[in-house]
Amino acid sequence: MDNQPQFTPGKWLTGNANVQGVFSENGFIIADCSNTRTKNECEANARLIAASPIMYEALLAQEEANELYRQYDQTGGEPEKWEKFSVAEDKAIALRKAVLAEIRKAE
Repeated sequence: MDNQPQFTPGKWLTGNANVQGVFSENGFIIADCSNTRTKNECEANARLIAASPIMYEALLAQEEANELYRQYDQTGGEPEKWEKFSVAEDKAIALRKAVLAEIRKAE
């Protein structure tokens, strides 16, 4: 099984002159969010979808931190294992904050 993500790579952007939605950096349409009740809802949906690649990274980082914590716990608390976990957990926290910042960008 290929562990590489199958979704469109790169940063996803919101808005476009013609369609309100989510686009790749190359301009490919990822999602058309224009079929909503209000413009604000449309923009909020687009921000949430556009944050998906960062959410994916955050999930991977948390998965890594969880595994490192499990290793730390199984070794009876070796300090070097804690340090590795701590670095990974800090990365996961930073990515979660980045996700929320992207989603809340225009609130």
